Amino acid sequence: MKITNSDTVKELQEAAGLQFAMDMEEKDIQKLIVPTIEINPKLLRFCNIVRNATASNATTATIFTTPANQDFYLIAAQMSMIKDASATSLASSIDLTPEGAQLASIMVIRGISLTAQNDSLTISFPVPLKLERNTTITINNTTATATVVSSGMIVGFIDYIKK
Repeated sequence: MKITNSDTVKELQEAAGLQFAMDMEEKDIQKLIVPTIEINPKLLRFCNIVRNATASNATTATIFTTPANQDFYLIAAQMSMIKDASATSLASSIDLTPEGAQLASIMVIRGISLTAQNDSLTISFPVPLKLERNTTITINNTTATATVVSSGMIVGFIDYIKK
């Protein structure tokens, strides 16, 4: 297959680490090329991070801290909350920092005052969500009174591929 696009030839050369003057002629390398199409490169990666944490009453627990020197992508998150009937002014959330954005709650369960409650939420990202480096993913509870327990879990991957 002859490739005439110079940008594509340059990308192939860089990806293979070839120097045409030393390794082989450009026309020779083009004879070895077999075209393939990578439909969604994120699907070819694998999840290597699965973490969870539990927060009781009015507390915050860290589920995961993103690496300072590698990219982390969130694939899915799940949270559940259970509370007794005396809980008031309640909210449970999973909070994180997407790349280039401010801290945000991606999931929130609001409590029904003076009512026993058990709820859960799950979210998945068809396109992985890249998070800011060296930031925490937390499960948070706020309550004025009573007993509440929330659990949060995340699934994602650290991108080890060098660019």
